[in-house]
Amino acid sequence: MKQIITIGNRREVFWDEALVNTAETTAVLTLHPPQPREIVLLHDAPWEGDGCDYHCILKDGDLYRLYYLAWKNAKPEIVVAYAESRDGLQWVKPSLGLCEYAGSKDNNIILDRQTAQFDNFSVFKDPRPECPVAERYKGVGVDGQDKYLWCFTSADGIRFQKAWQMTNRGAFDSLNIAFWDRPHGEYRCYLRDFS
Repeated sequence: MKQIITIGNRREVFWDEALVNTAETTAVLTLHPPQPREIVLLHDAPWEGDGCDYHCILKDGDLYRLYYLAWKNAKPEIVVAYAESRDGLQWVKPSLGLCEYAGSKDNNIILDRQTAQFDNFSVFKDPRPECPVAERYKGVGVDGQDKYLWCFTSADGIRFQKAWQMTNRGAFDSLNIAFWDRPHGEYRCYLRDFS
């Protein structure tokens, strides 16, 4: 007999049969095929191209924030770029004036090789009331120079600073996801490693 798991009013994703007793329901776990739709964002800037990856979307009030690695396979100068949307369909890549690319700061680059040699970057907004305003947004990314997973902090979700080393134990070659686990009162980070 399966043990009853009380989830209250929390949202849960049904990945497997851990929360659904298929013997007592007509529900069927189904993986739906992708549906072709319109293009919502082109990676067509000079610093973007066929290598753009690790897209991380953060819903922040009425704004969707998109963080992604921007680069071309032919010229792998990896930068972290930013876009935003009010509806998730129409995206704007604002000119932020933060990082120079090909002699100009007219771009949406928020971090470049002056900060780290990026292989991935994800962002979350820290919900803790006692979190310092300067650290409200936290980014997680590996620096290929020292092979550490770093925490980056920002007050506005755009201007990030390299803050502290998290760990050097891991492969870090995928999108490393960190967040504040409210029910347990601690930070958690999911990353890939080899054993």
